[in-house]
Amino acid sequence: MKKMLGIAVLVALVIATVLVAPNPFKVTDPADPRFDPEKFSFRDYGGIGEIPLKDAMQILFPPGTEKSFVDHVLVDTARVPNYGCLSNAKLCAYYYPVYMQDAKGGKKILFVFDDEWKTASRIYDQEFIELIDKDKSNE
Repeated sequence: MKKMLGIAVLVALVIATVLVAPNPFKVTDPADPRFDPEKFSFRDYGGIGEIPLKDAMQILFPPGTEKSFVDHVLVDTARVPNYGCLSNAKLCAYYYPVYMQDAKGGKKILFVFDDEWKTASRIYDQEFIELIDKDKSNE
């Protein structure tokens, strides 16, 4: 009986490891020609030995990228829970929760678009975004 229980526990651990562990064959470097944006996940960036999210974003969304592609990758594929745009400022913010990256309360990715809704520049730093918010409240 103890032997069967031990085998059952071992099988359960193997199954749990396979289901939870990241795919070791998944290409996460957007510079790699085998990278598939349809499989983008925030969980793949920023950890030990992983590409920093900022670097991945700069490669994945270079200046001139259509907003529709940014939305598709971040909203449809990565499923950010909150996002919004100020159309008069051509500014969009995408928020992803804490469990996807090591950040208290989640992080924001802020995209600035040109008049044709193509990426012009991006701001990633959470503290910088909070400073902007604080500066506007002091006006």
